[in-house]
Amino acid sequence: MFLSAKSEEFDKVLGLELGADDYITKPFSVKELSSRIKAVLRRVDQRTNEILNEKKIAYKGLELFPEKYSLKIDGKGVKLTKTEFEILFLFLKHPEKIFTRDNIIDSIRGDDVYVMDRIIDVHIMNLRKKLGKYKNIITTFSGVGYGFKE
Repeated sequence: MFLSAKSEEFDKVLGLELGADDYITKPFSVKELSSRIKAVLRRVDQRTNEILNEKKIAYKGLELFPEKYSLKIDGKGVKLTKTEFEILFLFLKHPEKIFTRDNIIDSIRGDDVYVMDRIIDVHIMNLRKKLGKYKNIITTFSGVGYGFKE
């Protein structure tokens, strides 16, 4: 969550694209700040609970451990950002579904957060690099979005 005196649209968009769940400009009331913090915590709790209810998701040489937010590829630990982890979790949890960029954003950030959809392309590119020989399990459906290739 960003608290800032900068109120230009560019600054707000940049803050949200950098991963903030909210961006509040001065002046703001304590009530507003408190309500926004509670809203962020509700969103985070909801997404986190869904992820943490899974013990392990395995596919080929990939093992995703939601309780630890960790990934092993062929037995070796691979560091993922929280967003990369949540995208991979989403694809592995719903292998039959094709996700638009907006679907992905709504699933991992919530539908009331503005993020430029092209940032998803960057996360997918980074995730593919980290997946190494398994990079092709994430398929681009031209003009539609991304999905999982079984």
